[in-house]
Amino acid sequence: MLGGKRCYLCGGKLVNGRCVECGLDNEKNTKKVYHLNESVKMQDSQPRDAVQKIGKGLAIGSVILLVAAVGAVALNSYFEEQEKGQSQSGEEYDEYQFAKRQLSETGEAYDEVLTGGYYEVGVHIPEGIYTVEAQDGESAIYLIDDENGIYIWQQIGNDPENPNQAAVMDDLRLYDGALLEVKSGAALQFRSDCAQTERLHGETNPLQDSVRVEVGQTMTAGRDFPEGLYNVKSEPDWNDLMMTLPDSFLSEFAADEEHRVEVISFAPKELELSYENVPIPKGTEIQTTGAAVTLEPSEKIGSTDYGEFYKE
Repeated sequence: MLGGKRCYLCGGKLVNGRCVECGLDNEKNTKKVYHLNESVKMQDSQPRDAVQKIGKGLAIGSVILLVAAVGAVALNSYFEEQEKGQSQSGEEYDEYQFAKRQLSETGEAYDEVLTGGYYEVGVHIPEGIYTVEAQDGESAIYLIDDENGIYIWQQIGNDPENPNQAAVMDDLRLYDGALLEVKSGAALQFRSDCAQTERLHGETNPLQDSVRVEVGQTMTAGRDFPEGLYNVKSEPDWNDLMMTLPDSFLSEFAADEEHRVEVISFAPKELELSYENVPIPKGTEIQTTGAAVTLEPSEKIGSTDYGEFYKE
């Protein structure tokens, strides 16, 4: 699995809707509108219309931003409590304690700048041990590695007033098959002296044509354009891309009238107008709220099961 639903509080794995890390019942508390790329710094966002109505009465806007802001506060509080508990007990948590093998300390030099989006290790970035640094501004990474039990969230930047932010992140271990998400906000430089570049196994994307989606237009993957892995680029404006997934991606506890909608938000800043390697499975309806977007086929792909990303 490339990705999947996680606890919206701590990012832990879900079993029957309940987080195995913090115990939160996500089925009881979660919303059916999810932001894929929440801003790292919510106060930088500009106000939008109080309510925008999309499709069949789907309301978004200030309510969604409030939910995202509350979620961000809760997430920070959770990790602060975790760190506080660890420091009081004198124990330092090892994120890699469940890894099934050690990464090689020999390999090739690798230096690449990544912006907001999803990157599959072994396809878009080679396996290796990395140092990560923000070039300008602030961003965050989220690493999901089910195979090795590694789940890391880290803000990266140079804000002296943010105690949860690291100027430089060392010893980031990326195993083949893991999913790395880079949040919008700043370009992050990834450096490694032991990258396994010879083991990259991504294939060239067979899709060649870009797809443009205008405001007020609804397009369906598999009917109006091919399903696949796309780089999503927005015109320079405050904008949300709404992706209504087929009902097969709903939880078994969902009500009949509910729909699962994934949201990618954009801002009129150079590094917040695109999101890389977004899977769009067959049957997904695409709409945009504030500006036109272009879906450009990603250069490399791994699995062609594009719906696997959204499964629990």
